[in-house]
Formats: sequence, C-alpha cells, structure tokens
Amino acid sequence: MIAGTRKMVTVLVSIACLSVAGQAFAWTKTVNFDNGTNGALANGAVGFDYAGSKTTISGDMAVSGAKSAKMAWTKGDPGWNLQHGEINFPAPVKNGGEVWIRGYYYFANPWSFLSNNGDYSGIKIMRLATDVGGWHSIFSVFSPNISASNEMEQVQIDTSAPFIIGAWQSLEMYLKLSPTQGIFRIWQNGKLVFEDLNHKTITSSNGYVSMASVMSVWNNNVGQSQTQYVDEFVITTDRPAQVDSKGNPMIGPINGTSPATLPPPTGLRITATK
Repeated sequence: MIAGTRKMVTVLVSIACLSVAGQAFAWTKTVNFDNGTNGALANGAVGFDYAGSKTTISGDMAVSGAKSAKMAWTKGDPGWNLQHGEINFPAPVKNGGEVWIRGYYYFANPWSFLSNNGDYSGIKIMRLATDVGGWHSIFSVFSPNISASNEMEQVQIDTSAPFIIGAWQSLEMYLKLSPTQGIFRIWQNGKLVFEDLNHKTITSSNGYVSMASVMSVWNNNVGQSQTQYVDEFVITTDRPAQVDSKGNPMIGPINGTSPATLPPPTGLRITATK
C-alpha cells in the first residue's frame, strides 16, 4: 500500500502478468472534493485533473462529506475553460475493454437548458473521449431530457428521461469497446434509460478511451446565469458487483439508493484481473 497525499485516500497497486482483452489490469479512480479549500480551483490532488476557472471547491452542499465542485455559470458563458472538468484515466481502455463512469449532478433552481443564441442547445453533460477525438456523451439537446450521443456512428437519441432540477442525481455511462458492435448504456439514479447494442464504439481495433469530461461545452452559450454542483465521480474498468433491474453490472447510486451513507473515498485502486 502506498499512502496517498490526500486525507483518507490511498493508492493500492497489484502487479501481475495476467491480462484480459482491452485491459492489462483493472483500475478504479475516485474523484471527490472533500479535501479542497472553499473557493479554490477544483483540480489537482483535491479534484479534477483539469478544472475551468469557474469550477471551484464549495461547502454549499455535497452528496457526502462536506464539499463538492461548484460551477458558476454567467449568461453567455460557453463552458470549456470556465466550467468544465477533466478526469484522466490511469491507463487507456482498449478494444474489447469495458469502462464505467458515475457522477452526481445538482442543477440548482432556477435552471434552464436553453442557450443564449440560436435554437441549438447542445450541452455536454458527461463525456468519454476516444483516440480519434470522437466522444460518447450524455447531452441535453433541444429539450431538458437526457440524450445519448455516439460520435463514432453519428447517433444521437433523446431518451425521454428528464434531468432532475433542484436535487442530486446519479448519472452513469458504460462502454464496451468494439470497432464493429460495442455496447453503450446510460443510467439515471440506477435506472437504465438508454442501451445501444448495435453500433461501434471505437473506429478501429487500435482505438481506445483515455479520459472523461464533465460539462465541457455549452453550444451557443448558456442562456441565463445559474449554478451547478458535481460530486463523487467513480471511473472503473473493474466490473462492479451492483446490477440494474436487467442484470447489467453498474456502479450505481451510492449504497444503492441513499447518498447519505457513502463510504470514505478510495482514491486510485489497481488490481490484477483474470
């Protein structure tokens, strides 16, 4: 065990020669903001690997612990260098590999998904980046509903499941990487709201996914000044024990249903996988 630099955070590494398709070892990376200083940028050892200048540590509210990351939106902001956060993977996920990401989002009232200019309100909520610059995403597009986007195939689907305003919600994505027939799933609060078993999720057998992005871009800029919070991100290639109602493995909401009983953060864990 190697002691981490953050309170209650450890890094555990197990080295083995065993491997599985698309992943030489399994890993889990946890990102929360409990050890940051209120008002400070929500990056580095206390949060995202990159955080925009309006993404700061906040004690206003949290899923667990005492703090979250606050994204302060001013009318006309485009996101990116102002609000978005990035989480780098400990190792890329390759062809045949699996990856799950779950995070908590709070859109504070009054909240609007409308843009400041034009009709296209394309908001990038949660994204996984491939090696060719294409993304798999949870969007909000033209409506306050969760939309799924697969840029490998130019597929974009409205799930009819609305985002929750004024309360914490768990959003989760899963990818099975394949240049022919992958799997793409989205859950909201542990409920499966989207599943695609029919499209490629990388463009070639050498493709991979290596980072996640949170609130990266607001097309045509945000339409009003408003506030958002994010917290408790987990990314893993280690198949979770929890399953949804159809038996699909998922990270799931904290402790199944209640965000009040989250165990202490585990930091980065790397284990051999048969």
